[in-house]
Amino acid sequence: MQATTLYLVKIIQEKNLQVRIILSIIVDLIGSLDAMDDCGLRFLIDVQRYIYLSRIVSLPNTQGMAPLKHIITSASYAWAFHSDLQEDLLNMLPSMVKNKPVWSELQLFGVGWWIRNKSLITRLFEKVMRVIGLDSFVVHCHEHVLDLSLEF
Repeated sequence: MQATTLYLVKIIQEKNLQVRIILSIIVDLIGSLDAMDDCGLRFLIDVQRYIYLSRIVSLPNTQGMAPLKHIITSASYAWAFHSDLQEDLLNMLPSMVKNKPVWSELQLFGVGWWIRNKSLITRLFEKVMRVIGLDSFVVHCHEHVLDLSLEF
């Protein structure tokens, strides 16, 4: 009897967490719904779910959570790839909102897989290089930014 009660309590807690995640995602995306296509919205839901869960996992009293790397998957990249608003998606990533792009975060969200616009890639890598202190390198290698992006 006691084991069943503990099992039910755990299920209720997990469902409560899932509902809170969904509500948080809806609240965060409510301003973006009008201008976002379906594919972009699906990608942003995965991004927001990752951000929300990473906040919970970073709390000291949470243990036993599944690894967060399984939230952003190749399916997420595919949704972003098929979106018509890729620049908007890029600008909604956490480090881009702060205007300090971090390559490890951009890599996590698969930016290299779904951006198709050459000028957008060029501007993105110029920003990344400026953040890491390669301003002079940007000036000299402006034509070769795409080649440099392969090195990242």
